[in-house]
Amino acid sequence: MDDSDKEVVASLVKASYFGQRERRNHFMLRHTKYDRNARATELVLGTTGVSKFWDLPVDIGRLSMLRKLELRYCRCIPSSLGSLKRLESVVLIQFDGKTRLLDPQLDNTTLNFPETKSLEIRGGFWNEQSMTRFMGWITRAGNFPKLADLRFIHLESEILSVVLDALSMQSNTSSILNLTRLQLDFSGMSDQQLQRLLFAIVPHFPNLTSLSVKGNQIRSLQFLQNFFEGKPSDCASSRLLSSSLRSLSFDHNPILKHKNKMEETKAIVVLLRDCFPLLESLLTWGDWDQEIECWLRINRGRRILFMGKCTTTSTQTPVSLWPKVLEKACRTSPRGVKTEKEDATVVFHLLRNGPMVFERLTASSDFEG
Repeated sequence: MDDSDKEVVASLVKASYFGQRERRNHFMLRHTKYDRNARATELVLGTTGVSKFWDLPVDIGRLSMLRKLELRYCRCIPSSLGSLKRLESVVLIQFDGKTRLLDPQLDNTTLNFPETKSLEIRGGFWNEQSMTRFMGWITRAGNFPKLADLRFIHLESEILSVVLDALSMQSNTSSILNLTRLQLDFSGMSDQQLQRLLFAIVPHFPNLTSLSVKGNQIRSLQFLQNFFEGKPSDCASSRLLSSSLRSLSFDHNPILKHKNKMEETKAIVVLLRDCFPLLESLLTWGDWDQEIECWLRINRGRRILFMGKCTTTSTQTPVSLWPKVLEKACRTSPRGVKTEKEDATVVFHLLRNGPMVFERLTASSDFEG
């Protein structure tokens, strides 16, 4: 077996711990997983507490089989990291972004990760300039072509605003347009920032199925009613924000203290009925007002037969499809409900209103299963 990867890992561990003082609650983290050929595939480096930040050595580029990388209390990412073409997951925890998170050479070169599907930024020390530069890097065309899962956790509210600025200015060539999951948790998000997220950012990501805003300062969704007030309710396309979003988590937000008040109930119904017709989950635990739960059941039962972009909708469904439509509605609507039991909510809605069929259909249907 070739021990070259083990030698590289040993040098990286030494660099991550150099200058640190071991304390009662601060200890070195190192986790490495190797394949049968002794090639490193997973690596965790850093400490749980820090007295001095460390720079990731250029030798990291020699671990060509690395697929998962987690760095804690690091200060600089070298350009050699771009050699890791198999890297699928990157987690950056408590980075010193204010100093020089990215190698200065990255201003003039392209550092891309063709296989990376997941990127997480958890906490850290940032300012507006450093986060702007970082967001410019990850959204640059071709840098993360397969990125599907983007997570920001424990950011300061001002830094979250920088992230939202970058997400709202995506072009057709952006590297992150294929996101299926976006997480913006425990970062002080306000009602105004949530409104911007839902109206100015989510529509840019046609494949987004999961959005998490847990642990923020969201107190009300009444802006939804205010925004749509006076607009025709019979024009679905004027209110539709996403035809793909299925999960939106509000866990640990102040709004949960008032979620069953009449004003909030009406706003949440607008969210489920008009804005996100496939949205079937708002919490990872707990229950809702009966009217909200009915609309969650209706969305789980699939009011929409086909996924795709939409300008208008049609309720003309072939008679031959109705048995399958109703059978699937009965089978899927109880999923995720605190007390899973079949009822006629979805069947009644479909018989009365018919399922929506988008005029613009994609090549693949979401009706299977």
